[in-house]
Amino acid sequence: MDILTRGDFDRFSRQASDDVPTVVAAALAGQVETLFVDARRHQWGRWEPASNEVHLDPERQPRSDDLLDLAASQTLLHRGHVFASVDDDTPSGAPLAAVFRHSLAAVATPVR
Repeated sequence: MDILTRGDFDRFSRQASDDVPTVVAAALAGQVETLFVDARRHQWGRWEPASNEVHLDPERQPRSDDLLDLAASQTLLHRGHVFASVDDDTPSGAPLAAVFRHSLAAVATPVR
């Protein structure tokens, strides 16, 4: 899937990210226009709505969710586009990458 190459992704750097907490927070806020996600990978963690924080877990925990699935479902719920890949074909090689509707500064989130 060469819809968006690494060079394209770099040019969008002010409106794009492959940082999982940033992308999850943006998806929850309806700010992801296009999401690329590796369907074979998982990133365990949780989102705390009261503090708007994304917590990453190195492995699955009892309270963990797959944050990649969360980002994909929230992107779709907010009328964004999701492209799933099964061959490490995200623009940056990360488990996900997103192009935002607005600049990156508008979607920053604390991470623990």
